[in-house]
Amino acid sequence: MKKIVLVLGVLVALLAGAWLIRGEYLRRNTVYAIFPDSEGIAVGAGVWMAGVEVGRVLQVGIAPDGAELALFLTEQARLGLTDKAIFFLDTSDKKLGPLVRVRDVARNGQPLVAGARLAGTNLPALWHMTELGEKIQGLGNDPQLKGAVQMLLDLGSPGKNR
Repeated sequence: MKKIVLVLGVLVALLAGAWLIRGEYLRRNTVYAIFPDSEGIAVGAGVWMAGVEVGRVLQVGIAPDGAELALFLTEQARLGLTDKAIFFLDTSDKKLGPLVRVRDVARNGQPLVAGARLAGTNLPALWHMTELGEKIQGLGNDPQLKGAVQMLLDLGSPGKNR
C-alpha cells in the first residue's frame, strides 16, 4: 500500500512539473495581435509564416482598440521575428478556414519578445502591399538590375564614351 501511495505521489509530482514547464514555455512564446475585429477566428486556429504552421491562437478577447488575439508561436518562429512583424487575419483560405498569417516587414526591428502587442490587419490589400514592398526591396539587391541601372546612368553621364 505504501508503495502505491509513493508511486502515485511521484506520478502527481511529475505531472505537475510537466504542467508548469509547459505553462512557462507557452508564456515565453505568446504574443498579442490587435485586429479591428476577429472575423470569426477561433481558439485553435493556426498561425502561418512562409507557408508553414508556426503556432496557434490561444485566446480571442476584446481590447480597447479592437479584438486581441493571444498567439502562441514556436520559439524558432518568435525568435525569427521582430517588433515590425505584421499579422493578417486571413478568412479566404477555404481548405484551412480562418487563420492568422505573419511576416516580418522590416528586418531592422527589435527582437520579438514574449507578451508583445503588435498590430494586425484584416485588409488583404495591406497584407499584399507589404509583400510587394519585400519584392521591390529584393530587386534592389539583384546584381543584374544594378548593372542595368549603372549602364543607364553611364549613358546619361556627360563625358562618357558611347
